[in-house]
Amino acid sequence: MADSSDVLSRLSAALDEDERIARAVAPTPHDWHVDGGVGDTVLWWPPDPEVAERERRHGVNVTADRWQGQQFDHEPVASHVARHDPVRVLRQTAAIRQALADVRDPNAFEEYSSASIDHTSFMEGVEAAAELFVRALAGIYTEPTDERSGS
Repeated sequence: MADSSDVLSRLSAALDEDERIARAVAPTPHDWHVDGGVGDTVLWWPPDPEVAERERRHGVNVTADRWQGQQFDHEPVASHVARHDPVRVLRQTAAIRQALADVRDPNAFEEYSSASIDHTSFMEGVEAAAELFVRALAGIYTEPTDERSGS
C-alpha cells in the first residue's frame, strides 16, 4: 500500500477532524433523538451535567439538566442530525481506525491462507484488497479537511 500513503494520510486527517469536532460538540456522551421520533427538533440530554451540578450546589434554579433542542426547517434534516450524533461519529471513527489497523497488519489474514494456494499470491491479493478498501473509505472524504471545517 506504499503508493496509497497519500490516500491513507488524507483519510487519517479526516478521521482526526471528525473526532475532534465530535468531542468539541459533546465532551460527554449525550442522548440525541428527534422529538417524538418524528419531527423537526433534535433533542439531547444532558447538555452540561457539570453546570447542572454547580447549579444544584449553589441552590439556584437548575436549568442545565433540561432537554435541549435544535429545530430544523425539515424533518429529514432533524432525523439526519440525530442519527449522526457525536457519539455515533466517535464509534464510526474508532471502527474505521480499527479496520485500517487490521488491513495494514500483515498477519491479520494468515488464518485465511491455506496450503493449497501460493502464499505470495495470496498476500498480494490481500494487499490489493486492502488498498481498494482504504481507497473506498477515503472516498467518504472527497474534499481536503481544511475545506470541510470552513477554515
